[in-house]
Amino acid sequence: MLTTSLIRGLVAASVPAISLVCGLFLLSAAPACAQNRPPIDCGRGCDGHPPPRDGGGGGRPMPRPEPQPVFHPTAQPTPATVHFVPPPSETITPLVPVDVTSVNYTNPEIIEPLLLSDAALNGVTRAGSFPTFDQISGSADGIVVKATAGTEFSKNNCHITVGHGSVLVSVRAPSEYALISTAVGDVAVAKGGDVMVRYASPMRVFNLDGRGDRVKVKVTSIQGLDNKMVSVAPGYELVVGKETLGRSDLRPGDGFARRYSKVLENGHMAISEFSVESFMSTSQLIAQMAQKDSGSKEKRILGDMSKMAAVLNQLNGVQGFVASGMDKP
Repeated sequence: MLTTSLIRGLVAASVPAISLVCGLFLLSAAPACAQNRPPIDCGRGCDGHPPPRDGGGGGRPMPRPEPQPVFHPTAQPTPATVHFVPPPSETITPLVPVDVTSVNYTNPEIIEPLLLSDAALNGVTRAGSFPTFDQISGSADGIVVKATAGTEFSKNNCHITVGHGSVLVSVRAPSEYALISTAVGDVAVAKGGDVMVRYASPMRVFNLDGRGDRVKVKVTSIQGLDNKMVSVAPGYELVVGKETLGRSDLRPGDGFARRYSKVLENGHMAISEFSVESFMSTSQLIAQMAQKDSGSKEKRILGDMSKMAAVLNQLNGVQGFVASGMDKP
């Protein structure tokens, strides 16, 4: 009995002590906000889990927040420093188009490279033969001749003689050839060819549509060039003169656009490229063929020349052509 009473007394006395210890333990384990003291990390709220000392995130340190500037309404902004880096210096030569037909442009060192070019040699080749009299004596029904006002010329079957002025000659079937004669030389035009021949010393031959060797020229009265025979390609002008050719002979003021020229045969012959398109838009001879009362033959010839102008523009381009003056022929 005594022992049982003693045990019960000890248990009763130890209960308050145990309760005090448990209370202290629970108080220390409670969150900071329940203990009436500031939390360790207010940004995380009262979750009772302070951030680990190593920053969390698998051992990566947490970045410290950058200090934010404090703006004062009365403070003046500090101007930014701009460093100007000048561009690299270089010499730029302006591209100035030059009209080589201008009478005021007389510097030969500049004119010669513009006028003379080996590219013009594409328009002329040596001819090994010239049509015979029998070939030119065929039918003249397919030959069309147009002349400018004041032109001195005559037509005898397939043979046209030009004393002075300009003629446009087209050859179609059933004709095989036409022959154009001047005081300097002869021009043979085969079937399918279209040319303009102007004679006023020198002689000029413009091949408008004679592909291949359909347009041939034979020099007849220039010393040293007798019986000289060449073929002229479409889109090229051959100039032949008894006197040495000058700058005005290569670039006359006739309104036709030209580029590239080459002087041949000691200055008595020259070849230049011209724009067939410009010829058709400015020539009086083309205007004659385009009149309302013109027949179907003239219209067909104009169509052929227009096609050739388009082909030449496509193949050779249109850059570099220069025209001056008004078209007279």
